[in-house]
Amino acid sequence: MTVQRFAIFLLIVCGLSAWQVTAIPESPMYAVVGATFIPTIIVSLLCLCGVLYALEVFKGGAVDLALDEESSPVDGAPARAAYFLAGLFCFVIFIKPLGFVLAAVFSGVAIARSFDASVGVRSLLICSGISIFFWVLFDLLLSVDLGPLFPLSSK
Repeated sequence: MTVQRFAIFLLIVCGLSAWQVTAIPESPMYAVVGATFIPTIIVSLLCLCGVLYALEVFKGGAVDLALDEESSPVDGAPARAAYFLAGLFCFVIFIKPLGFVLAAVFSGVAIARSFDASVGVRSLLICSGISIFFWVLFDLLLSVDLGPLFPLSSK
């Protein structure tokens, strides 16, 4: 796939994403943050990145590194993909029994491992900080119920 085809594909995905956000039904109850607030922000930012990328591609500024004779694939690609997918599945599997924060920490550590970060105290602290930040942002500030901070604790 050429970079031009990829840019067009990316713009199509952006258009589909924007259309899907408009298809989210409004909540019948009043909420500080509606069901479309965060998806709209995320899709808008991704669409902006997609448009900027497409502009760069069609100006000739983006190069396809796969065609570069001096570059080579990163070692351990299957293991990296496995860690990344394991991180995604960790969040889905552990969100109910362990709560948002612990599920996000395990997920974050696995995804960080897919980018060559070591699994250790540093990774756990960074992922814990990020997940607690997002829990506070959504649960306390935006009133989006993410459950208790840790399992078996009350709000």
